[in-house]
Amino acid sequence: MPIIVDNNMDEEIINALRRKFPQKNLIKSFPLTSISAPLNTHPDIQIHFLNSNTAVCAPECYDYYAQFSKNIDNLLCGTLVPENTYPLDVAYNVARVGNYVISNIRYTEPKIIEYYQSHGYTILNTKQGYAKCNLCIADRYAVITEDANIYSVLSDVLNIECLAVEKGNVLLPGYPYGFIGGASGLVEDTLVFTGKITDNRIIKFLEECEIDFFEAGNGQLKDFGSIIFGGDDH
Repeated sequence: MPIIVDNNMDEEIINALRRKFPQKNLIKSFPLTSISAPLNTHPDIQIHFLNSNTAVCAPECYDYYAQFSKNIDNLLCGTLVPENTYPLDVAYNVARVGNYVISNIRYTEPKIIEYYQSHGYTILNTKQGYAKCNLCIADRYAVITEDANIYSVLSDVLNIECLAVEKGNVLLPGYPYGFIGGASGLVEDTLVFTGKITDNRIIKFLEECEIDFFEAGNGQLKDFGSIIFGGDDH
């Protein structure tokens, strides 16, 4: 299973990932022409893993990701083309936590919804279209978010611990701020961050949930559209 990162991710972070996970193949994302920078290279805008070996991606980047058939066994071409306005850019920005799928169903790629419905997952509809950006998935039972609606939806779900944190601690060039989900990613059993965690509540939460985490960068957390790994939860 590959690790997919933003094509423009800092080399410091990429090198840290390669040292931490030497057995994993690292794939840089595709620069979509239908989306403006910096979102056009965000992995969570263009590809979503349904399970450990099956992914769905935007039509424009299908041929690109198809080159990595040794890493992605089954690649499906989506039907929706991400457009340069929100929420028409969120078709593949879907989060999965255990047996739950979080997304704005109205704007989600139909193949993603069809798969999860046919495989017994519970789909939780949110107002927030950037579901993956706004959700840091620590493991199958613990998540962190800055979004009030996502927190409200997940806080009512049994067996999932949800920590709400304030916006503004994550950088995203060209925007007032980025999101915690876009600045992190679960790789096997390790939660990876793109910089240093400065919120002690996050550290305490992870320690209480006994979650191993790794800070791949030395600066402030930066939103690179998530670190995508084709594991159980992402």
